[in-house]
Amino acid sequence: IASVPFKALLNGILHEDFHQTQLRPIEFKGFMSVMREQMLSPPSVVERFGDRSYALISDKYLNFSSRVGYHYSILDTYCSQTVNMNYITFSFKGGAADDTRKNRRVRAIALILQASDFAVEVTGDKVDARYQKHEKTLIEQKLDMLGRLLQFTRQMDMLMTNEASVDALSKNFLAGKYNLE
Repeated sequence: IASVPFKALLNGILHEDFHQTQLRPIEFKGFMSVMREQMLSPPSVVERFGDRSYALISDKYLNFSSRVGYHYSILDTYCSQTVNMNYITFSFKGGAADDTRKNRRVRAIALILQASDFAVEVTGDKVDARYQKHEKTLIEQKLDMLGRLLQFTRQMDMLMTNEASVDALSKNFLAGKYNLE
C-alpha cells in the first residue's frame, strides 16, 4: 500500500486484537433499544442501512467516508514530511440504539480522542475531532489509533447501559483492552 495514511488506518482496523469473525457481546436491553428504534424509524432511515463507504486515496492524503450499519464516520487527513500541512479531522455520528445510548457512545469516543490529544467537540450524538501540525510519525500513530477506535466502537451503543459505561469503555480502549466480553 503506497498511501501512508491509508496504510496506518488499515493497520488499526486490522489490529490483531480484533477478531473479525467473532460476534460482539450483546446486552439485552441495548438490543431491545435497537429493535425499538428500528421499528419506529421511518422507511427512509432503514433504507440507508446499506449505504456505501467511499475513500479518496493518494500517497499523502486520505478521505474515508464510512457508513457502517446506522452510524457514519468521516476521516480526512494529510500526512507528509511538512509538519504545518499535516492534519486529521474525524467525525462520528449516529447508531441504531436510542439517543441516550448513542450519546454515551459519542462521549466515550470523545474521551478517547481527548486523551489522544485531539481537539474535540460533541453535539448530541455527533463528535468532531481535529489533530493538526504534528510530525508524520505522530499522524500515522493517530491514524492507527482511529482504525482501532472504529473497530472498537462497532455496535458499542448497545453496550452503553449506564453512565459508568462511558468511562469504563474509554479506559479499556486506552489501556489496549479491546475485548468487550
